[in-house]
Amino acid sequence: MIYNHIQHSDYIASALPGILDTMFTTDTLVLCDTRLLIKHDVLPHIPYVQYYDQRVLPIIKNTTLILADGLDSRILSYFQSFGLCENVDIIDVPNNPEHTLTEIILWDSNLIEKIRARKFKKIVPLFVDSSVEKLAEILGIQLISSKEIVTRANNKLELKKYLLSVSLPTVEWTYTDSLSIISDYFSRTEHYFFKSPLWVSWYGFWSNKNNSLDQILSQYEGKEIIIERVIEKIWSPSIQFFIDPLTWDGYIFAFTDQILENWQHYLWNSSPSSFLLSHPNIIDNIIEQSECIIEYIKSIWYVWFWWIDFMIDGQGYVYATEVNARFTGATYPAITSILLHKSVDVSWQYMTHEGQLGTIPEYLERSIQFQGEYWVFPLCIWPLESYWKVQILEMFPKLIDEL
Repeated sequence: MIYNHIQHSDYIASALPGILDTMFTTDTLVLCDTRLLIKHDVLPHIPYVQYYDQRVLPIIKNTTLILADGLDSRILSYFQSFGLCENVDIIDVPNNPEHTLTEIILWDSNLIEKIRARKFKKIVPLFVDSSVEKLAEILGIQLISSKEIVTRANNKLELKKYLLSVSLPTVEWTYTDSLSIISDYFSRTEHYFFKSPLWVSWYGFWSNKNNSLDQILSQYEGKEIIIERVIEKIWSPSIQFFIDPLTWDGYIFAFTDQILENWQHYLWNSSPSSFLLSHPNIIDNIIEQSECIIEYIKSIWYVWFWWIDFMIDGQGYVYATEVNARFTGATYPAITSILLHKSVDVSWQYMTHEGQLGTIPEYLERSIQFQGEYWVFPLCIWPLESYWKVQILEMFPKLIDEL
């Protein structure tokens, strides 16, 4: 069964907390290692990114989370005042900004023994690569998914092949390792992306308008890449999914606009999507395509949270462009909003603010104080005092049917 938040809004709002409770349990170790998604040579330049692991806190309870440099107790108390993040045990790991959290754990034999003594039965990770599989093997703990499955679910080329096989539309594209073909597309007047089948948008993602040919060739290193015509929009609709590993039911629990920089780099999300009422035929098309892609993801045996990016051209044609099989920038705010309001129909924006001044207590004081209240929820403010950066969820009392 596939439930979507437009036709089954009340059911999803009531079912989601229980589904989370079955995933985050007392015998589960949560490893929300954001740095797994970032190239190693970039890590030292973004030391604040370790704090993004904490975005998972409002959606978990009765479980154990491992964090680099722990958590400010004032933030934890604030979350708990809303009934969020209750009975969460935090394992504090010394941080090393040049390495992923998973690597830091792997190199600490005393920490490995401490975790092994807890006798966890499963690891719920943000993402699975070879280091996460190695950690699970050393600890003797079951992973919720494997590197092979996660890699397949995130593979843009495999998705495009599936779309073609079921006669779903695709943006004009090709796939090649030919230097001459890459050079030909680069020299065209039309705008094209040159994309690695894997990796997220900030990496393995180039453009003939924003990059030089030498930059593209030096990065792709003779590997096969996707070349895709660009639909130049500042926002991209995205669908948030969950596949329940117990029932294999699919849940579409959010439909957002992903705001982009240069048509490719994620900036922030807003919900509901601006297409929801203004283009009902487009919404039906997106839901229909999404349900097909759910079946595709299930055939790979991927369960857990994920989203689909769509692009819509000037004629109203809808194209699924990629699947992100993991927690994403919209997953945390979408679920947090549902938990705070017991509804999927709340309007919200999720944004990063730079150059913020003040203390953590001051920021908490300016945020909402009661469950069901509308205004700012401080989803990730631990970097405030050191890096002047916060990620906040802004919620508005406007329902979908009132937009």
